[in-house]
Amino acid sequence: MATPYTELAQDRSNNLWLRFFMSPRWRPWRHLFCILLIGLLVLKGNNDEYSVTGEIIMKAVLLVWLTGLPYLNMYYFVPRFLFRRRYFSYFLLVLFTATACFFLIFEGGRQLIAPYRLLPPKDETITLDTVFSFLFALCVLLAASTSIKLLQRWIEDSYRFRQLEVARLQSELNQLKSQVNPHFLFNTLNNTHILIQKDPVLAATVVVKLSDLLRYQLYDSSRPTVLLAAEIRFLNDFLELEQLRRDQFTFTITTAQLSENRMVPPFLFISFVENAVKHSADPAGKSEVHLLFKTTDAHLYFSCKNSRPLTPGAAPKEGGLGLANVIRRLELLYQGRHHLQIDEAPDHYQVVLTLPL
Repeated sequence: MATPYTELAQDRSNNLWLRFFMSPRWRPWRHLFCILLIGLLVLKGNNDEYSVTGEIIMKAVLLVWLTGLPYLNMYYFVPRFLFRRRYFSYFLLVLFTATACFFLIFEGGRQLIAPYRLLPPKDETITLDTVFSFLFALCVLLAASTSIKLLQRWIEDSYRFRQLEVARLQSELNQLKSQVNPHFLFNTLNNTHILIQKDPVLAATVVVKLSDLLRYQLYDSSRPTVLLAAEIRFLNDFLELEQLRRDQFTFTITTAQLSENRMVPPFLFISFVENAVKHSADPAGKSEVHLLFKTTDAHLYFSCKNSRPLTPGAAPKEGGLGLANVIRRLELLYQGRHHLQIDEAPDHYQVVLTLPL
């Protein structure tokens, strides 16, 4: 089972620094790099007070201290105490380790390399400056190692939170989409029922178009994105069904600069069109719906304009569930990168939607 480190490294495969810092595959190389870096700092310079053997022992002790202490902190103190919010225990362990290291380095190390001294011993009384210098170096090592683990923990938690957010948004999108589809199907079946009662011969044509609509709904629209041309054909079939049901209803679909490979989320425009059809209904006169699709290199421009009945109260007032759902879908899908404008006038109602491509 893949760990968050592995998934995050794969998800950010183009970020070489993050892949090197997080991926378990690069863990041996990270440790080797750190040890070599510390080794270069330790081996730098010579000490004429001791023989070669004494100098090797002294630098070996420093290397063990400079590498062992950060690793002890990263892989034992921080995970077992700091990450579990046992702050007081962590503080005591760090204080105890600092005290132990102080005596081991200054007292034990001095006794260990004493036989290899070449020059007469100097006054090696431990001063306050020596203690502060040692504590400062110790704090730097502990802070650096703790920061590394905290950064890794933060990246891992950020990845998990992002995955949870993506799962939540996807679940909400699926719920909204499942609400849009039955809403459209209900209206279409209701229109078909009316057409069958009015003209049984014409009903055969309607059934064929309804079959195309259901095929699109069940198969093509199940994908995350569909061709814009397929979505436009779907809207055209829907409006033709409405035109067959209403004698004084007309519509136009205008396209400009559309390429064949433009992709859009399915059922993104049907709620606007359904709303336009519903609000354009006028028993005493003609009703019109006009759609416009236009694309540029970076944006898709969609306009849906419908006439409004001259008779007051002829059209319903409420927008319906489908319109609210599609607005929410736009917020989830594009996260503020879209622009929705609604223009309401006494004689028309227009929706203008601009989407990034």
